[in-house]
Amino acid sequence: MSITDQSFQLIKDVKLLGEGLLKKVENQEIEGYIKTEDGRYYIAFLYDKEEKILDKFVGFQMETGPLRLKSGDYKQALYLSSSDDIQIQQFAYIAVDFLKKENRQKIIENPYAWSDSWREIFGDTITKDYNAAILGEMIALKFVYEQDKTAQWLGAFSSSQDIVCEKKDVEVKTTFEKKVTRITINSGIQLGGEKPQKLYFVRLERKPNALSIDSVKKELVDLGFSESKIEEALEKKGLPKGIRKRTETYDLIEVRSYNVDDDSFPLFSLADLNERIKSKNIIDYSLSIDLAKCPFQIVYSKK
Repeated sequence: MSITDQSFQLIKDVKLLGEGLLKKVENQEIEGYIKTEDGRYYIAFLYDKEEKILDKFVGFQMETGPLRLKSGDYKQALYLSSSDDIQIQQFAYIAVDFLKKENRQKIIENPYAWSDSWREIFGDTITKDYNAAILGEMIALKFVYEQDKTAQWLGAFSSSQDIVCEKKDVEVKTTFEKKVTRITINSGIQLGGEKPQKLYFVRLERKPNALSIDSVKKELVDLGFSESKIEEALEKKGLPKGIRKRTETYDLIEVRSYNVDDDSFPLFSLADLNERIKSKNIIDYSLSIDLAKCPFQIVYSKK
């Protein structure tokens, strides 16, 4: 058995550990600790820097936290974890790279460079687009809240609209495309309602030293919006305080506001569609809408 095969087997032993038990693993190639706890596999190595690390990528989470040694002492460690429903071979493949002695100093110096390398290998564009969509909602919320202090951010709480006000509702769509104005509406509950409705179309561009979720959160708090409500929403969206994704930056290019009315938007419901067929078995639908010919107001433009 090769050294690398031995390393894989040492990592795979995490499946055999009792709940919460910590085991030291080491050979010529790797060194660290393994454990299983609360439905997750963990690997770790001692990390003596005070910097707090929190990052998520392709089903893995990397974070700093305390590690209890056999002596009873606690030391700072850098953990990598994944749900225990992952294929153990996949977990071991990445875990061996994380615990390799030859990689240790590079990871300690820049843990995020290591996670970024795996993010590029597996691809994580869906997550990046999701984070940008959250930022887009927060940017729209800021502009709405400046004019209407009844605005609430409800997109994280299964609301049919992203922003709900006393006298109107707001749906938000975000894009990286420079010229495309096409959006997708997933079922009729996103458009229409008893109150007048607006559609905010937010155009972003990936750029360093620009807007982030954390920076826009601060702007909202400075305007008087509840910080606890923002944090609650971000927690529900999988973006807790301290996670690296909240510091990813984007440049705001443009924000447009559209009146959602019968002149420009298909304001029919599932009930309306089912009236057209005998079986009445339509349970969901999605629509692609080109906003190019819809009238709009400029809320913000960098030009």
